[in-house]
Amino acid sequence: MLKLAPLLTLAMALPMLVLYAMGSLGPSLLADLQLAPSQLGHLTSGTFAWAAVLSLVAGRWVERLGAYWALSLLFAATALAYAQFAWAHSALGLLAVCLGCGLAQALANPATNLIIAQRTAPAQRAKLMGIKQSGVQMGALWAGLAMPAMAHAWGWRNTLLCLVPVALILAAVAAVQAAVRFGSDTKSNAANKTESNTTNHAANQTAANAGWGCWAGLAFTRPNALLAHVMATQACTGVGLSGFVTFAPTMASSLGFGHQAAGSVVAVFGAVGLLARLVLTPWAARLRDEALALFALLLLASLAPLVLLLAGPSQHWPVWLAAVLMGLGAVSTNAIAMSMLVRSPVFGRLAQASAWASCAFFAGFAIGPLLCGLLLSHAGPGQFGSTWLSLSTLLALGASAAALLWRRRRA
Repeated sequence: MLKLAPLLTLAMALPMLVLYAMGSLGPSLLADLQLAPSQLGHLTSGTFAWAAVLSLVAGRWVERLGAYWALSLLFAATALAYAQFAWAHSALGLLAVCLGCGLAQALANPATNLIIAQRTAPAQRAKLMGIKQSGVQMGALWAGLAMPAMAHAWGWRNTLLCLVPVALILAAVAAVQAAVRFGSDTKSNAANKTESNTTNHAANQTAANAGWGCWAGLAFTRPNALLAHVMATQACTGVGLSGFVTFAPTMASSLGFGHQAAGSVVAVFGAVGLLARLVLTPWAARLRDEALALFALLLLASLAPLVLLLAGPSQHWPVWLAAVLMGLGAVSTNAIAMSMLVRSPVFGRLAQASAWASCAFFAGFAIGPLLCGLLLSHAGPGQFGSTWLSLSTLLALGASAAALLWRRRRA
């Protein structure tokens, strides 16, 4: 498990780090590329929308390519995105970056989940799931804490170029693993060996490394009813997380927070979310049904926007409490949902089920800032009440979907 953890964690971190870099390096980007702040927001939403679209077929790609070849493609696309980012001179150049990131994001969960199912014992899967999903938060912390200092010392373009060889090395490592696995699988098939009962579920989740014929049969299977409930929880989570991360610092600034303090709201959210994924994912796997954990955590997360309604110019503690509640309640639900898909075959073929759940999550992330921005434009500057009430309602709906999932699985 320890050998897999770094590769899988970086597979989750690097595609998202490009987007977090747009935020942390935002002032330099806006000045150098002469962009409007709204353009960066549109690019971020567009990336998640593109990732959601590609997720519809990403599961089939991963099954046909094999998990490690898909991982190699993920890192190669990320390396190209970093290089394009460093060389970009306009919003059009950044659009190409987002296209590469969207591809990498779409492949990330199906490929890494499939590797966990194939290469680890059932007792270790939830722990490894929490570790690899925490890579997203690690990327956020790195972008927020390290990249601004690196950009100040070396320039933002050189900072991004430093990550290109890292991604290319990881692409090569994944390709080597793919070649080794392909050779091993070929010998195993020639000898007509079968896997043990403890790994039958993992074997059923993938085609046997079908090489590069992945471009045939791109049709995707429809999610079953149980998977649709998981997708509902992930869509609501995505809207809640993206809306909170986008506009909580803006609200903090309107209450008198300095720029550093407003940014620290996201840092607190990210740090709590990182710990939550590491601790709560294996805890949820010990329950009879992880749907109960999804219900409880989304219900907890729905309180965070309501707490923000208590904040005022002389009362800042609700902002910090809301960041803790959102990080604790919402961030870990994505890891728990993915762990649920790996653990049980009732949701369908693992790679495709993971892709559907990712599609819903990315769609929620794309919608969140747009929805909140629309509500704010109607309410007026600094009037966040309708925004927070809407996010709380959507997170509560996600909790309701988890409760319905629990009832259907008991039936």
